[in-house]
Amino acid sequence: MSKIYRIVNNYSGKIIGDFIIESEQATLLSSTHKLELTESLPENLESLKLLYKEEVNKKTAKVRSRFITLEPGQDYTYSRKTQEALAYVSNGSPVDTDYPYLLAESNSTEREILELATSILQKISEIDSVNIVIEAQRKRGEKQIGLSSTLKEAKEVRDFAIASLDMHGK
Repeated sequence: MSKIYRIVNNYSGKIIGDFIIESEQATLLSSTHKLELTESLPENLESLKLLYKEEVNKKTAKVRSRFITLEPGQDYTYSRKTQEALAYVSNGSPVDTDYPYLLAESNSTEREILELATSILQKISEIDSVNIVIEAQRKRGEKQIGLSSTLKEAKEVRDFAIASLDMHGK
């Protein structure tokens, strides 16, 4: 049965790469790197494709976390602040008390609400521009993995998709 082994730098912990080895046992002769058995490969290509798609999705989540928070509840707060910012700048004569999230932040930071609203919308625009690219790469990776016809091709596509995603926010 084939197995997936990972080469890891002993000092930095950086993953060098994953390798499919057609053996029950493998050895790496190196004082600076170690070889870890990560898992056995599924026996069929379709199971491997599902595994690789899951890895691409996990990497996507990790990359997105470089730009957005993953803290429970914080996404709600950011969503509300974004809604308020959009409404505030769209309103010809906004009443500050109608925008409690912006008002609370304004009071805490001593910044004008219009300045906060504009700043929030600018940040959302920046995040969206990166997230659109990340999502396109995720979907492309899933599609290409699905079209793979061999174990080797599926792994190469997965590796490329993960490397492409990893470029963001470094």
